[in-house]
Amino acid sequence: MKNPLLAGGGGRRDGSIALPALQKLLQLAYSEDTDHQLQAVMGISKMIERQPADASSFGPLCHTLSRLAASEHRAVVAYAARGIKLLVLNDALRPQATVAGIPSVLAAALREWEDDAPCLREVLGALQTLCCDAATVLPVVDAGALASVLELLDTSNMEVRMLATATAANVLSFSDSLLLTNEECIDGVSDSMGVLLDAVKSTGPRQIKEGHQLGAST
Repeated sequence: MKNPLLAGGGGRRDGSIALPALQKLLQLAYSEDTDHQLQAVMGISKMIERQPADASSFGPLCHTLSRLAASEHRAVVAYAARGIKLLVLNDALRPQATVAGIPSVLAAALREWEDDAPCLREVLGALQTLCCDAATVLPVVDAGALASVLELLDTSNMEVRMLATATAANVLSFSDSLLLTNEECIDGVSDSMGVLLDAVKSTGPRQIKEGHQLGAST
């Protein structure tokens, strides 16, 4: 399948992603071959890690990573979520990511891969970052991701539990302001309050801080 987002030409601005190299990876990402998709998404994630995305590269990157995050291949999904996490670490790009539907993409991946720790770590890392921003936390809740996050508070995987607790803590930090009248948030937290308190007690402040650091790590 040909990537409809590719445009000819393009160079590189200092400190930004090299567009010709990006175009090659985007084209590879639209292959029907899973190995090609994995090669592409690994390359894209490394590229974003080395050089931050800007306005000229965000659209194609966001569209392609969203598509790959819906893959049936766990490694492709994990690297796609990692790429999304790296994108939304940029404060300026987070609002654009929510407009592009990233919260819904992550919420769907969270439900689909609820038993796969490597995928969950990357997806939760991206959600945690979105939930620390007043401009982007509400779209995450509206996408239905909070319910899935709360379900992970009692998981046996310590790393996933730390990330889920840190993400829930980010959401709760807005509970007396932006989310004060959000019924889904209120109902979800009320139903899971016991589990949430147990998670906080068992995880502890230091581990929650580590969860925040883990979510933001590359």
